[in-house]
Amino acid sequence: MDAPEYESRPSILFRLRRFWLRRELWQQLLIVVSMASCAQLFGYGCGRAVDCKPGQQDGQCGLGTSMGLLVGFFAACGVLVFGITGTVLNKFSVKQEEAGKRPFEVWRILGVGLGLILLYEGLPEIIRYRAYLAAGNASAVIFSAIEVVGGCWLILRVFFKRKAS
Repeated sequence: MDAPEYESRPSILFRLRRFWLRRELWQQLLIVVSMASCAQLFGYGCGRAVDCKPGQQDGQCGLGTSMGLLVGFFAACGVLVFGITGTVLNKFSVKQEEAGKRPFEVWRILGVGLGLILLYEGLPEIIRYRAYLAAGNASAVIFSAIEVVGGCWLILRVFFKRKAS
C-alpha cells in the first residue's frame, strides 16, 4: 500500500517555547510584568464589582475591594515568581544547550514548585475536612482535594515521565 509517510508535528509547548525564546530577555520580562499587572487589575476589578451593593451595611463597603486587591496581589506575585524564574531558567538552559552540555528541564522544576505550593495550600484543609463539612462548606473540601491531587500529579510526573529517546 502506498500510504504517505507519517510526519510528526512539534507539540504546542515546543512551538510556544521556540516562540518565547526568540524574544530578547527584556521583552520576556516585560511580558511577565504586564501579565502580573493584568492579574492585579483583574483581582481589583472582581473585588470592586461585588462592593457596596444595595442592602449591604456601611461596614461591608470596601471589604470586597480590599479582598480583591489582596487576591490580585497574590496572583501577581505568583505570576512574577513563576514567570521570572521560568524565563531566567530557560535562558540558562539554552546557554547550556549551546555549550554542548545537557540542559536541565525548566518545566519539571516549575512543575515541582507549583505542585509543592498546591500541596501546602490543600493539605491543611483536607486534614480539617470534617470541620468544613460540619459547617456546610463542602466546596472548600472539593477545591482542596483538587489542589492536593493536582500537586501530587505535578510532583509524581517528574519522577515517572519517560525520557525522550
